[in-house]
Amino acid sequence: MNIWVLSHQYDYGDLCDKYKWDEEGRILGVYYTKKEALKSLIEYQKIKGFYSYISNFYIEEYILDEVEK
Repeated sequence: MNIWVLSHQYDYGDLCDKYKWDEEGRILGVYYTKKEALKSLIEYQKIKGFYSYISNFYIEEYILDEVEK
């Protein structure tokens, strides 16, 4: 069985200073179909905090009960 994971990740701060640079990421949802993940992505793109980094959404396919290689 395949599932689809929707996540959002972005970097912020001063990229030249490792103490002032950080990254943020979170899993937003897990879906049975890519179509459902895309519907959810469209809704998340409207939310403040997400639409500032609109190109940083990711949808990845995973197979349940299988070791990731």
